[in-house]
Amino acid sequence: MSAAEPPPPPACDHGNPRCRARPVRLYPCGWRCEEHQPARTRPYFRADQ
Repeated sequence: MSAAEPPPPPACDHGNPRCRARPVRLYPCGWRCEEHQPARTRPYFRADQ
């Protein structure tokens, strides 16, 4: 029995090609980084503003 490697952390799903930035949050539209957050939820990561 071998130990499986943990899956990589999720990355931003925005764009074509994908953005792939980290860190991300899960929204109904998919995983999004700070720059690509849905407009209704901004700002999530920037608590210092």
